[in-house]
Amino acid sequence: MIGGEYLSMGERVVVAPAWGRIETDLWEGDAVAVGTVIGRVREGDRVVPLLSPVAGIFLGWLARSGEWVPPGRAVARLRAS
Repeated sequence: MIGGEYLSMGERVVVAPAWGRIETDLWEGDAVAVGTVIGRVREGDRVVPLLSPVAGIFLGWLARSGEWVPPGRAVARLRAS
């Protein structure tokens, strides 16, 4: 880009919003829209959805289904389109 800088934020991560066990819904290569539920964090009866912050492609999980995760831990990777 002439006269400025270009910053590409191609890859993003989704972080766990709460303590709990990861429940996964997507496979690598699946397309996602903003707000798509890609999985959940479950602790007992409490279930918190994991939402895609961007439209793009799901690249993979950084946590296994059933694994306990703390809030703020990166659990999934996405490539923004």
